Amino acid sequence: MMTLRLRIGLIAILLLGLIFIFSLIKKRKLELKYSLTWIFLDLMVLVIAIIPNCLKAMANILGIYNEIYMIFFLGFLFVIVVLFNLTSVASHSDDRIRRLAQEQAIGNYDKKKMDATKLNTK
Repeated sequence: MMTLRLRIGLIAILLLGLIFIFSLIKKRKLELKYSLTWIFLDLMVLVIAIIPNCLKAMANILGIYNEIYMIFFLGFLFVIVVLFNLTSVASHSDDRIRRLAQEQAIGNYDKKKMDATKLNTK
């Protein structure tokens, strides 16, 4: 069980975190699609901090024996979501890099072909 002082401090830190994330999005230093996971995590921990019995109720619903185990389970799920998100981003970037490299190679080939044609006509 969290003390009131700890809950108030945690809520303040979480709200500052949300403000920081939104300021990064506003300054275009962080894209919204990449920050949604962090916003979701921040809001979930905020709910747990505001409603102290929420974690215990979730643990009971899922059949988890202790609240600490529930925290580890939620942390594990969060890590899985972050890994999936990063894998998706890396895959998308790989496709874009491959396409750009192919376009560059075609452009270089066409340029060499045109230069060769100009030399042969002279």
